[in-house]
Amino acid sequence: MSFSDEIKQAWNSLSQENLMNLMRFAYRDEDAWKDSSAEFIRISEKLPVTSLQLFQLAHQIYSRLIGGEKVTWQFFIIPYLLNFRSGKDFDAQEWTVAAAGGKLPDPAWQDVQGWVQDWTRRLLRYARNFQDSSGLFEHRAGEKNHRPAIFHPFILYIIQQYGIPANAPFTAQELAEWIFRNSLLEPAKGASVSTGFASGPAILALSQKNLLDGLVKTFEANCLCDKDAPAAWQGKEKEVQQLLDSCPFWREAKLAASLRELSLVRLKNVAGAAGSAIKTAAGSLPSFRNVMSDAASFPLPEFRSADHKTIFWEDDHFSNLTESLHKLETEASKQEKKLKVAAEASKAASLGCHAFSSIAGTPLCSAALPQIFSELNLREYSVRLLLTQQLRSAITGTADNFLFSFFNNCL
Repeated sequence: MSFSDEIKQAWNSLSQENLMNLMRFAYRDEDAWKDSSAEFIRISEKLPVTSLQLFQLAHQIYSRLIGGEKVTWQFFIIPYLLNFRSGKDFDAQEWTVAAAGGKLPDPAWQDVQGWVQDWTRRLLRYARNFQDSSGLFEHRAGEKNHRPAIFHPFILYIIQQYGIPANAPFTAQELAEWIFRNSLLEPAKGASVSTGFASGPAILALSQKNLLDGLVKTFEANCLCDKDAPAAWQGKEKEVQQLLDSCPFWREAKLAASLRELSLVRLKNVAGAAGSAIKTAAGSLPSFRNVMSDAASFPLPEFRSADHKTIFWEDDHFSNLTESLHKLETEASKQEKKLKVAAEASKAASLGCHAFSSIAGTPLCSAALPQIFSELNLREYSVRLLLTQQLRSAITGTADNFLFSFFNNCL
């Protein structure tokens, strides 16, 4: 029977003795059991085996070893366990939520938490200049596909709960700054969106909130998921929204208020610039003046709950407004396309609408849209029109932007 078949049979029967022998005890020579153990995990990846089962098995083996063999086994096997199935748990939502103020995915993880915590604290004592070859701050020697354990939510959870050992070669503040820089500010290889969400509690706990302002500002900017965000965050709006909805840490009242305030400032700045461009365009495009006039009597959206995704009150004013925009498209393209001033104004208004639409559709800013109505001077019809349309698009899930379309057709 092949090694692979033996492992499959042992897992099917859940024979702990056979599994422990196959993973470690059948080999006395250190090089032999290391090769065998790594192969055991690779074969188990193709079977219906969970990472928790592997951790529990490895911990059982640890409990039977004596002396230095315990530490040798612990140092060797844990990086492989954390990177089980190509490090799938690094980005698992249940683990990210656990590290960001939630609970462990399964209470049984508490049985191995102390063992993993002991490994983490040992390596924290040995890692000078945040460099090591054991798998904590860098990939394990010989395993370039491994992600550094420091980015795993389980390790971040442990660090947030228990801090660092007194004899570590760096301070808690220095470790907080390293995690902040490599998980959020300039994400290192192996750091993902999930890493950014999971690292927040550890950063604040280690720094005693000294990094709070930088953390909030960097996190809010990353959540835009635009071209200026770190590569790992670009285009990840859906993932960011799911984690924002799920992670208790990022929904804590004071932190959420700080993030919302930053989003409001961003929205105000972009909306003000877009509104000014629309107003200028209205002065250059006779056909748009009727649209601006309609906006004067256009009622604001009605919200029937605090959730901005609920019902939007549509009435005849909006129907008339959108219909007039469609009618004006053809007229504008025929009569005003050649007017240089009008073309420049249209281009500026189009870019302004596009910039606002891009910002307003991001996870944090979209949640702040309702509040911006009470924050801006809505006597400015151009801003009123811009915000109302964007808010309707966000609520109904439509991608149509009549203003954007109108000004494009004027170019």
